[in-house]
Amino acid sequence: MKTRISSAALLLAVASIAPATAQNTPAAANPTTLTVDFTAYGPGGAPVFDLKPEEITVSIGNNERPVRGLELVRLAGPDPGGDVPPPFASSVATRPRSRTLLIVLDDDSMRPGREGAFRPAVAQLLESLAPADRVAIVTVPLGGIRLDFTTDHAKAGEVFKSLGGKAPRTESASDFACRARRTLEATASILNNMGGGEGPTTVVFISSSMSGPTRDSTVQTIGPGMCELAPEKFDELAVAAARARAAFVVLQPEDQIIAPGSVGAADIASGRIAGFSAGLEALAGVTGSELVRLRGGATDVTERILRDSTSYYLARIDTDNSDRGISRLEVTTSRPDVTIRSRTRIALTPTSADAGRKAAVTPRDMLRQSRGYAEFPMRSTGYVASNAGDSRLRVVAVTEVEPGVKLASAAVGIFETTGKLIAQWTAQPEELTGPAFVAVLLAPPGTYRLRVAATDTNGKAATADEHLNAILETAGPIKMSGLLLGASHEGAFMPRMLFSSEPTAIAQVELTGVPAGERPTGRLEIAKSINGPALASGPVAITPTQDPTRAIVSGALPIGGLAPGDYVVRIVVTPAEGPAGRVVRTLRKVS
Repeated sequence: MKTRISSAALLLAVASIAPATAQNTPAAANPTTLTVDFTAYGPGGAPVFDLKPEEITVSIGNNERPVRGLELVRLAGPDPGGDVPPPFASSVATRPRSRTLLIVLDDDSMRPGREGAFRPAVAQLLESLAPADRVAIVTVPLGGIRLDFTTDHAKAGEVFKSLGGKAPRTESASDFACRARRTLEATASILNNMGGGEGPTTVVFISSSMSGPTRDSTVQTIGPGMCELAPEKFDELAVAAARARAAFVVLQPEDQIIAPGSVGAADIASGRIAGFSAGLEALAGVTGSELVRLRGGATDVTERILRDSTSYYLARIDTDNSDRGISRLEVTTSRPDVTIRSRTRIALTPTSADAGRKAAVTPRDMLRQSRGYAEFPMRSTGYVASNAGDSRLRVVAVTEVEPGVKLASAAVGIFETTGKLIAQWTAQPEELTGPAFVAVLLAPPGTYRLRVAATDTNGKAATADEHLNAILETAGPIKMSGLLLGASHEGAFMPRMLFSSEPTAIAQVELTGVPAGERPTGRLEIAKSINGPALASGPVAITPTQDPTRAIVSGALPIGGLAPGDYVVRIVVTPAEGPAGRVVRTLRKVS
């Protein structure tokens, strides 16, 4: 593995890279507790931010669990300049910094030509998201993923605008129930493939109508037929929502609250329309949400979704020896005039991402699944560099596991925002002999999702997903690779994702397109945020390579006196002519 990393994969290393050694890592979560997320609202629907543990009661099954702690999680605001990017992707769930939204359109319930009833609300929602918010779009019961999770909100708006209604002109009662069954099954399947993420995922479910539980035969002695819609189908969706930590918002466009071709406007006044909302009310009920009528203007609904997805509580409760599988969940409060919203089920497994896995999986399988795996801790980070003689870029993924983990197999994939796999790397056995491995893939410039999947010798699985903006920053005519952090180990550069007792951190960047005979200058900085003032700065060394148009920028930062936390490292390069440019990467220091 050493030869592979130093000679081929780590494009910026100036010396051979030594095998990774053990690092201090944050203490593992207390195995005798688990967390339950929920939201709280006061009169008029305003969020409540000051609840105390003694005011909350959590019941699992029929047993009340003592609340050992209560944490309010607030997500990042709309200004990305004051934020700190995540230092790496991880299989271990961490506190999210931004929203994650999944927009689900039940297009079989929508009438063609009436998309104006729901498109403005979604368009306004996408335009109002913070830059770091991630969004995906799917259609049910058919179609599936139309856009994988991305921060490209303009692209998301284009994709959603292209979607239209597919409802037939007429629909029998049997077809109505069949459609509901297919929609519930498709939505549950999508959520099951997602698994648990860093935080709750807001699911915006848009549908005009859905059948409630029904039999397709009125004769009780006749068994269920193909359009039987049993209550269990709604329960299956509730279980999938628990596994995915999905917080639903169910939207019903006002002018489409009729079954296509079945009823007329006069039926709304007579109350017949209620039957066509029964399934949506049941869906909202089993997911712990509520049914929201989408009337006219979209502003109120947009503000509500944004407000409700910006913060949530985490209650820490005791585990029990009997905690297995999926159980009923109820969260209540003793404070008057406060309403609690939570899922109705909870996945009582070591991590919700692994709930329900019964069969062995391979890295190839995991690359093509939406769900995450977190059965052992794994960290991964990606950066880009130029590829000589090719318009494509080299995407380098560096992955490390704890020293006690012995890897058996691994794969890395690059996915477009549509979910299409465009590049894949599979590890050879000799590349997995240590606690770190490196993959190099080629991709054209663009926005991607980088997924690393691996299994260990015990059959456990882990994945790490990272949003990757594959572009090269510029400094005048010079192009700059991504910034790689590391430390010195026995005189050699070693990539590093976590820092603890190291006195210094080393930063490296590759320059290409350096004009002949010119020597750019540069500096190295560390700050508390992307655009914040430098806490410390220093010079860099710019070392020529055999190719006169290429050079390596490297520098060392003293970090021994820094308190544990996340910091932004910046390398600024100034060419002889033209504007300066910079690249950044987050450094995490642990105690």
